Amino acid sequence: MNRSKFLLLLGMSVFAIVPPIASQQTNSATPHWTLSDSETLWRGHYSNCDYGFLVLLGPEVVGHDTLPPSPNHGVTVSLPDVGSTSPVTNKEERFIDVSAYYDTTLVGSLAGAAAYEEGLMAGVSDRPLKKKRIYASLAGHRAAFSTISFASAKGNIVIKLITALRAGIIYTISLQTTNANLKADEEQFEKIRNGFQFLPLPQGECSND
Repeated sequence: MNRSKFLLLLGMSVFAIVPPIASQQTNSATPHWTLSDSETLWRGHYSNCDYGFLVLLGPEVVGHDTLPPSPNHGVTVSLPDVGSTSPVTNKEERFIDVSAYYDTTLVGSLAGAAAYEEGLMAGVSDRPLKKKRIYASLAGHRAAFSTISFASAKGNIVIKLITALRAGIIYTISLQTTNANLKADEEQFEKIRNGFQFLPLPQGECSND
């Protein structure tokens, strides 16, 4: 499950991410992904040569992707059981999503990209939102750090969002959780953030491993 925006909760779909078929057929003897009946499961790390980034997941963490030939955008981690191999659906209320996509809306600036992403988040609720944004860095690149919260039938929902813009590509790392579980889930969110790395952008065909 995945896309460039994962907002679940109220059922917005998630674009997923999957290593290309050719990559899966020619990978090393010990690939970092396996195929289940419904997903591609990543362990150790998730790499995306198409958009130039890598995420160190950690030894116990499973990253969820859709099956080939779905677009290769990113990976989702289920919460609280980060090692779960059960399919991740858009009914989850707690998860971490890492995604990248081309700036097809031509927002053209980091502030514009952050506002666009925050607007997508706002679409999951018709209730009043609280939003806060500061600027810091992600893997050495300037990034916007946003916090969004709102009330839902299941309690107070909190979304932590990191947005970066590089070479016309928007990168996001997001956490969706409940207020009651925020402290515990933020720990895993920070591990994913610290494990995010930018890679050189490909000049031609590339292979994820």
